Amino acid sequence: MRNWRDYILQHFEKNIAPLILVADPDGLLLEEKILSEINKRGFEIISYSDPVSFRYIYETKYRQLWDKGEKPESALVVRISYNDLKRLPYDLLRRGHSLTFRLTDIFPKFSYTIIKELDFCFLDKLYEVQAEYEGPPTDSQTCEFILRKVFKVAVDLIETIDDLLVYLLRRHYQGEVYPKVLDDYLLKKWQENPNFNTIPLKKILSSKQAFLAYLQTEWARYVKCKLEGVTDEALLPFGHPDVRRLLDNLFIEGFLRPIEVKSEVREIEKLPGWFKAGILINKHDLQKKKIVRLFESIKEHLQKVEDTYLFWLRLAGKWAEAQNLYLLLEDSLDFKKQFWEIGAGINYQFEEWLKNKFGALISLPYIARPVMLHHIPHYIATKNEEEKLALVVLDGMGYQQWVQIRNFLEENMSSLAFAEYPVFAWVPTITTISRQALFAGEVPFYFEEDIFTTTREPIHWQKFWENQGYRRHEIGYLKNLKDRIDELHTLLDHPKIKILGLVINTIDKIMHNTTQGIQGMRAEIEIWLKRGYLIELLNLLIGKGFCVYLTSDHGNIECEGVGKINEGILAEQRGERVRIYNDQTLLHMGMSKIGKDKCFVWKGIGLPENIFILLASGRNAFVRERERLVTHGGMSIEETIVPFVRVWKER
Repeated sequence: MRNWRDYILQHFEKNIAPLILVADPDGLLLEEKILSEINKRGFEIISYSDPVSFRYIYETKYRQLWDKGEKPESALVVRISYNDLKRLPYDLLRRGHSLTFRLTDIFPKFSYTIIKELDFCFLDKLYEVQAEYEGPPTDSQTCEFILRKVFKVAVDLIETIDDLLVYLLRRHYQGEVYPKVLDDYLLKKWQENPNFNTIPLKKILSSKQAFLAYLQTEWARYVKCKLEGVTDEALLPFGHPDVRRLLDNLFIEGFLRPIEVKSEVREIEKLPGWFKAGILINKHDLQKKKIVRLFESIKEHLQKVEDTYLFWLRLAGKWAEAQNLYLLLEDSLDFKKQFWEIGAGINYQFEEWLKNKFGALISLPYIARPVMLHHIPHYIATKNEEEKLALVVLDGMGYQQWVQIRNFLEENMSSLAFAEYPVFAWVPTITTISRQALFAGEVPFYFEEDIFTTTREPIHWQKFWENQGYRRHEIGYLKNLKDRIDELHTLLDHPKIKILGLVINTIDKIMHNTTQGIQGMRAEIEIWLKRGYLIELLNLLIGKGFCVYLTSDHGNIECEGVGKINEGILAEQRGERVRIYNDQTLLHMGMSKIGKDKCFVWKGIGLPENIFILLASGRNAFVRERERLVTHGGMSIEETIVPFVRVWKER
């Protein structure tokens, strides 16, 4: 077999059975490429977790048709996350074809304790090299082999602080997340090395945020010593050639902030050239240098497009940094053409990828990190070690706006720390679908009757947390929060409250009312931030002992009109980037009015079956020709990939 997926896919040949039951304790069916390929072969995968939700889709889409002798559009695969299929209802067991997939069947040589912790993306390499493994299936031998052959870490050759710093810079810059068992193994090995006694290994090894915060502090100390001519043997080896190159990228891409220096020009001129990215002499010149480098980095990224969601999540962060920097530049006209061309190139490729891959994102596992908005409640429920938890939704906040907000918070609340992950919103990217899925923790298919309203969000939120074992009076929800913090006090002062869902609509309102494009929107958000409401809110929540998460229901994009679709009440939803119909004929009438080159039909994956969706392509909008506006509803990277952030105060 070419790879480990073939072991599974061989069981999903066409017409093998209309109903397949799979015991999948390791979640192998939820791997992105397997999901996509199984869907291509004409199967729909449904995880059996909530019996009521499952019954609804099983009875309406499958059993009734089978009993009539009719054939559904796809065969059905029912997976459970246990070894024992007997946990499924008897009527399924009687009708279905049974299969079981385990990691130990594919990787029999290794310790199951270790390999079950590996992210799917690392299994490809492990499958390639497993024939080379000759040791016993112990935890330590498995860790050693995986680190050396899969992660390319020669543990015993990392002996000096230079070696360690280069390793950490490469690892965290690339965003590699190791399983805890591998980090524990590395920590144990390296804590035995006296050269590393001054390094807070336990804190910075696995956490990118902690490592960058540590690096920021150490860089400030390094610059100060060099300017003052002070020798300090405890300084990190920033002058090492490999360190310098990697450090430069971190400053250019916004992971680290340059240090403002007030020394005389002649003292600064004595510093080597590689210092320039990490010190702030002329802010404007630095911004121009950064945006040129970011544009180069993004173009390189696009030349090596990968067929995975992680590729686009990484790119979304880079593009958001570039957008924010572009809007900050006083002479941004110098970069205008390049900025819009790069944005168009990103979205052309992203749109094509998402059309084919969106369906595979829905059921991906969320334990390591959420991939889509409806995964977030499940993720924070599994991670919640605090007694109280708050999810704050900044309605309409795109990734670029988050970069702006994060920079403001870092400058004005230096004690704050962030751990951020990009996630996919629902398509179409409108509030009633995407935000409702977020608060329900469900695919929109399951709230068909409420698909065009947000009035049931509190009920969805309450139901989700009651299913996690919380009582009704411990769960709170507020939306349409204004710029007055006292709205929250009544709820927060309740002694029993443990779970909070909060919606702040300010950014969404700014977006829909701006007349000066994304540049004007940025300026208005800056004014809102300076009023201090968000800082006051975060201080209040953290002060009350809440574990705080921030996210958004969708982003936004600056568009240009290609013509209105005048159809009165024929469309169920009439947005600037999306039209939703209850009849396929009306859908095609709408498309013919605009033109197939300016819009396309969206399959409505994960949505109720009786709605039909027309999306504007590129930066088009269904408004007067050449009218410019900032809006949402489509599937650009700016609208679809939004931030999910944990916020806390460093002690």
